[in-house]
Amino acid sequence: MKNWLGSLLIALSCLSTGALAEQAQNLKSLDAYKALYADKWARLVSDIENRTDLSFIQKLTVYEQEVDKLKKQYEEERIDEYKGSEVTLTVEHQCKGRPGGSTKNCGYRCVERPNEDMYTTEEWITFSGDHMKDIINEEKACFKLEAKGNAKKQGSVTAVFKYRGSYVGYKTADDADTLFNSFLTD
Repeated sequence: MKNWLGSLLIALSCLSTGALAEQAQNLKSLDAYKALYADKWARLVSDIENRTDLSFIQKLTVYEQEVDKLKKQYEEERIDEYKGSEVTLTVEHQCKGRPGGSTKNCGYRCVERPNEDMYTTEEWITFSGDHMKDIINEEKACFKLEAKGNAKKQGSVTAVFKYRGSYVGYKTADDADTLFNSFLTD
């Protein structure tokens, strides 16, 4: 019994790790953007430094305006990346009834969002095969199986999880600040 439970826990951890790996592959790291925007930032600073027609205060003003434009450009790219990123998870369930004829309750199986910044909706959830009851909310999709007699029931649920719009806006603005502040400390 303990070996079976250990195997189940390993399989579940591999499944959730695979989902997170899929998510990580869809989104570029901040370092990937750093290489691209470091060059743009360096050219911007060099161009402003070389301008002799501006006072120091004017150079600071131009710098802030131009960095804001670069941040907006980054945020637009990153928001598009988040909007295109989704994780699809599936869980299967089987239930074999009792030969004596009584109903066997095999419980619920669920797919849950990989992180709290993602959600799902009914439109993104599909059930296949058998199921007695289901639970659907933005965090998970579950289904229950019961079998009677020699019957064998099986089914699955698949859910697509996407990032919340409010998270994407907050996260990209925060990442933009982190990204451009890193140029000042490098």
